[in-house]
Amino acid sequence: MAEAEQLIDRTTEAVQNAAAASRHILTFARREPRSDGPVDLNAVVAGLEPLIRGAAGDGIALTLDLADDLKAVTTDRNGIENALMNLVVNARDAMQGAGALTVATGACRFDAAGAAAAGGGAPGDYVWLLVRDTGEGLSDAVRVRAFDAYFTTKPAGKGTGLGLAMTADVARRAGGWVRLDSAPGAGATFTLYFPAAEGGGPSAPPSPVVDAAPHCPSGSGERILVVEDEVVVRSLIVEVLRDHGYAVLEAADGPEGLGILIGEAPLDLVISDIGLPGLGGREMTEVARARRPDLKILLITGHVQDDSGAGLLGAGAALITKPFAMDVLVARVGAILAGVTMTLS
Repeated sequence: MAEAEQLIDRTTEAVQNAAAASRHILTFARREPRSDGPVDLNAVVAGLEPLIRGAAGDGIALTLDLADDLKAVTTDRNGIENALMNLVVNARDAMQGAGALTVATGACRFDAAGAAAAGGGAPGDYVWLLVRDTGEGLSDAVRVRAFDAYFTTKPAGKGTGLGLAMTADVARRAGGWVRLDSAPGAGATFTLYFPAAEGGGPSAPPSPVVDAAPHCPSGSGERILVVEDEVVVRSLIVEVLRDHGYAVLEAADGPEGLGILIGEAPLDLVISDIGLPGLGGREMTEVARARRPDLKILLITGHVQDDSGAGLLGAGAALITKPFAMDVLVARVGAILAGVTMTLS
């Protein structure tokens, strides 16, 4: 009997890991709708600074070195934000919670030889974004495969091998590239090169991600549970909601979220990704609704055609589709809490 239970546990874990990998693969292959425009890399770093510091932790010294009068780049802002946070989380893991992290921006001009020496690309003016850590560094064998899809050095279940592949894709789709410099014991430096936008200086800085948009409602201490297995996404949502006056709890998976949901703590709203590994968001909230019929629910999905999750849960449930802007999320949260009927989108 004990051997059978162990086999079941191992099988369940394998299925959960495969489900998580599948979601990353779908995200990588789906090519989400982009919103290309002029982006100021300094504004991106400044807007994410609270999240960068939070992700790095107290044991890592953070240095921001942002160049003055930086030209804009033409790309998708959400893509750069995701790439930056992915690099920060990887750096933190490489340093095992202690070390020095540098995030920097700058500009350069390449001739043909210089562009080739820097890793490839056409000659011209470029703006770069750099993330450097003092971690254990990478061997030559790992370094040459670092950007390969599905390649990872992390333990089973801790990584799908798509984070750096997506990061390289962000630079490539903007007409640039990413360079990795690393050696065992010497840390790692990732530099993303983007062609500078034609004409003028930097773009007008967009509102930082963690700032409140003027039309977004503010909370008054309502208690919200955020269930999301992607650390960067969960941290961003939690940070934004807290900045808007909500009291936020968080959970990394369905079982942890369900434990909070069926506990005694009062909750006004649960926000959950539908595609959690193992116990999915829809199933988790269905169980919770049996105990708390008046629980309000906002489900997150990466599938545009997935309109079943919230619809089957009835009143007080809504759906939001990735990718979404943070002000849209905050507006949706305010509407649900106010009892406004929401269409699924």
